[in-house]
Amino acid sequence: MGLKTNLKKSIFLCVIWAVSAVSSFSLKAEVVYSMAADQFHLMDQVSLWHTQMQTTMRDHWTNKFGFQQADKRWFDGFATIRRKYASPDSLVGAGDGKSLFSRPELARDPLLDVFFQSQTLDQALKRAESLVTKDEHVYLNDFFNHYKDRLSEIVKESDHFRSRLKEINDLAKGARFDQHMKRIDDFLQIEKDPNQIIQHRAYLVWWPAQSRPEFSTIGHYTLMRYHPLSHFPSLKEDHVLQALVRTAVRQLSPLQRENLSLLFQPKCQAQESLQGPSLFELPLTLALSKLYYEEEQQKKDFVLLREWSVHPWVTLFTKLIYPEIKRALFSREPLSKSSLLRSADVCQELLQLIEFARPPIKP
Repeated sequence: MGLKTNLKKSIFLCVIWAVSAVSSFSLKAEVVYSMAADQFHLMDQVSLWHTQMQTTMRDHWTNKFGFQQADKRWFDGFATIRRKYASPDSLVGAGDGKSLFSRPELARDPLLDVFFQSQTLDQALKRAESLVTKDEHVYLNDFFNHYKDRLSEIVKESDHFRSRLKEINDLAKGARFDQHMKRIDDFLQIEKDPNQIIQHRAYLVWWPAQSRPEFSTIGHYTLMRYHPLSHFPSLKEDHVLQALVRTAVRQLSPLQRENLSLLFQPKCQAQESLQGPSLFELPLTLALSKLYYEEEQQKKDFVLLREWSVHPWVTLFTKLIYPEIKRALFSREPLSKSSLLRSADVCQELLQLIEFARPPIKP
């Protein structure tokens, strides 16, 4: 009798486990470092192959090593290869400005993928052989070999990234980021395959000490641009969360982004300079990460009225939509018609206020 009872319990538990396995999903949120990605990103930025690139890395390189005609020829050759294999939207994936959200599906950049999915430069260059022509492959090898010493002189500081990587990810685990990221995935209604792991991954890359650390996206990747020594002491849990939330928002499906944009934009017709991700995606990301985290940590001492971004619109709009986003998030309401339309109303009122504050045009 006892054996039959135990057998029934075992079968019952197995069935429950099987059902839960089908209905659940796995999530992995982490900060990673790849030497190949770091070195490629640095040379990519120095080359200025895309018109929307910042000159930050080129300026640093020029101040440190100079930039002669021979250097221009080398980097122009690299830029030619980059433009051949990357889509025009590789840098931002922002598309035509009709979407509230960046569109990573437009960011086709297979050469970038090769380096970001490799650990070492040699490994990446070997993988690139099947993508580029024979002459291009020879050029890439010669290019990186020619600048090997100068490149190593800069990224040797990145060893500090690797030595603290476990510490950073342990901080995220201690702050229970996985739980919050699952809540955000539900809020955003990220499509889940129960047989796959949802990965929210942010890449650390070297950035000049004299420049402000920043988050960026290139291709399908979210970057944390930090100087390994000067900026790293200020790297806190909320910075990590902000980068991871940014990866989650970029995982909205094309149909989701289109539907959300169609709901929002008729009520909030922003000027061209505010169209695209800066209008809503960046404030949403900030509200779901930095503001949420600081309120959780500070409780009653949390102060909403402060600068949250260097971008005035992002700071102000984030403050105004945060109470609604937080309410929807903790009520387990998805980002859909209700909370999105309320945010659009706030956007419309804010734009009206901006217009009202403009000085009258003199006759």
